[in-house]
Amino acid sequence: MKKLKLFLQNLSSRVLRIINFILFFAGLLLIGCGVYYDATYMFILGVFLWALAVICITIAYRCPYCDAAYNVKSGIPNYCPHCGKELKR
Repeated sequence: MKKLKLFLQNLSSRVLRIINFILFFAGLLLIGCGVYYDATYMFILGVFLWALAVICITIAYRCPYCDAAYNVKSGIPNYCPHCGKELKR
């Protein structure tokens, strides 16, 4: 889990947003198709992808120093709003 956290925090914010966008909407699409076509495997795969996107978001958008989550609606901030240390982009 620690290696995944370091990997996600070292990705650029643009790449991370693209990966999360793809995982999130691919998961929702597979969930919808699984329900519509009554395909359990599609539904389970969709739930897995959607959950993976949510986990990646919660792990990656945290300060590496104080481990506090920060608001990323306008992108990753330059400084942590909790501890004030500079965040690399």
